[in-house]
Amino acid sequence: MPETRPPSYARKLAQLALALACIWVMVWHVCPAIIEAIPSWKKQAALQDELNIMTSALFYNDLEITTDAELHTRHTIMYPPNLKKGPAETRR
Repeated sequence: MPETRPPSYARKLAQLALALACIWVMVWHVCPAIIEAIPSWKKQAALQDELNIMTSALFYNDLEITTDAELHTRHTIMYPPNLKKGPAETRR
């Protein structure tokens, strides 16, 4: 069984540079091209720009629209609509 040498420092550095270059190309070239190609994503991106939503943030609790969405989602989960009744009877 032949002995294998561990990769050299230069090779490790080259692999890191290649990985970072791939991530950079994906973030700045491929993803924007995909967003421009799909109409629904383009609309969502325009809405995020319009509302000044920073998509890299982890929590959006300073925006009224996200607070309302969270409240409606929570109520839908806690109080699911009764699907056995018609729409007019559900609202009573």
